[in-house]
Amino acid sequence: FFFAPKVETLLPDLSALGAVVAVVVVAMFVVLSPWIIRNYGLTGRFVPTASVLGVSAHAGEYICSHRAEDKPWFLLDREAAQQRGNLADELGYRYKDVKDGYYQSFYSTDDELNFSSYLAKKVFREYEKNPMLCAKCMGLNLFNFWFTGKSATSTAINVLVQLPYLILAVIGSVLCLKNKRFTTIGPLVLFILYVMAVHVPILAQARYSVPLVPLLSILASFVFVAKRKSVHSISAAVTLDGGDCACTPIAAVSLAGCGTEKP
Repeated sequence: FFFAPKVETLLPDLSALGAVVAVVVVAMFVVLSPWIIRNYGLTGRFVPTASVLGVSAHAGEYICSHRAEDKPWFLLDREAAQQRGNLADELGYRYKDVKDGYYQSFYSTDDELNFSSYLAKKVFREYEKNPMLCAKCMGLNLFNFWFTGKSATSTAINVLVQLPYLILAVIGSVLCLKNKRFTTIGPLVLFILYVMAVHVPILAQARYSVPLVPLLSILASFVFVAKRKSVHSISAAVTLDGGDCACTPIAAVSLAGCGTEKP
């Protein structure tokens, strides 16, 4: 994201946004490459991070479909883990039997990957047969991603903490769009949407959104920049080009100097 201010001064808006996104993607794969290479050497398959897609999808579907039982999140999550153990037993997989274990620790890497694939296909078939269940789970996961904790108390606290960030971030993004400065915030918004898109169809809880809080803070800061400029009646001659969203994400973190008169 810190490449954005320099790139967009050299390229048209859309090209700048595409260039910044490309830089982020390349950097991501560079960081992940040691793990990808290690996993490929171990399994002979392309596994970017971990082989838990099936486990996460099963947990998400189980929790969603049993929410009507009015049980706390952690208890439903534990029941889902127990059901996965039963499924592994039925399929004849051998694994270390750990009491109340969340993951099945298989003796074979192939068994781990195959069981994860089985779970994922099982869940996706269920969603295909019941699209309304899929829609319901995605809707719940959208809420879960930002607010849901292990208990009702932690969920309420998450709402109090996260909701102001979300509201201010949305308002700040709208200000940028109104002033035609989407390329300034584009990489931030796209990354937030990407992380949400990864979790919402599968499994989500509030701790997954914690790494996004600094990005939300940057977007939210534009609201205070706009308010400050309004209060001080900044003249057009000394206002940075671009209106309320004139500052780059880096400069927006520090409100001083963003569209204000130089001393």
